[in-house]
Amino acid sequence: MKIKKEILVFLLLTAALSAPFYIDFKFSVYLFWPPAIAALLTSRFFYKNVRDFGWRPGKAKYLLIGLSLPVVYGSIIYGALILGGASVINKGFLRWLVKSNAIWTFFASNALYYFSCSLGEEIGWRGFLAPRLVRLTGLIGGGIANGLIWAIWHYPMMFIGKFVGEPNVPLLYCVLSFTLTLAGMGVFLTWLRLKSNSVWPCVLFHASHNLFIKSFFMPLTKPSGITAYISGQFGVAFVALGLIFLLTVKMLNLAERQQCQK
Repeated sequence: MKIKKEILVFLLLTAALSAPFYIDFKFSVYLFWPPAIAALLTSRFFYKNVRDFGWRPGKAKYLLIGLSLPVVYGSIIYGALILGGASVINKGFLRWLVKSNAIWTFFASNALYYFSCSLGEEIGWRGFLAPRLVRLTGLIGGGIANGLIWAIWHYPMMFIGKFVGEPNVPLLYCVLSFTLTLAGMGVFLTWLRLKSNSVWPCVLFHASHNLFIKSFFMPLTKPSGITAYISGQFGVAFVALGLIFLLTVKMLNLAERQQCQK
């Protein structure tokens, strides 16, 4: 089946293009572009074009969902931890942030970096791969597979100690929670890609999540004890969030199918 060959070629190219970065590891924008390059090469080989990636922006409401949703759930998760006394505000970070022009410099520089990284990943994972997996296994199955592949691509970074949680959180816990989180997020991003018929809402979601969770909410709060297992990019709070995403998309998909049958 042609679609399986496309997926296989894409995955092999992604692995081959990513390998040099794993061997001589450096966090840079280039590290996150092998999925995009592999997707473009694969599409060019099979179709002689790179049109079917969702290049148009789509409806504004999906772009707004992608951009704002991480701010909403980040505020809920970290706000609950602070109000519950599990975390305290890092006053040093807050003082630095509110200094004259510091906040604008912080967001501008980090936003550009995370957007560039997210674009490289999303062209591959959602622009190319997600629609093909859905054709094979349906929305939920394809979304979960998409998220698992996305997670596995990060494993070498985790195993060599360049992409881990707090020092007292075991690596196995980080790998398991991260995998479950991305499985759920993969379903949501696959739904967002198909519903909007655009890759850009997914790019904005990915960039917004990294910007606000990793560069704002995490430095803003000081983890204490068990909090490191709850919040952060490998916390169980995000596993729960991934499950909420999965169940929400499942319900939306079921409601849409029932509506079509009427």
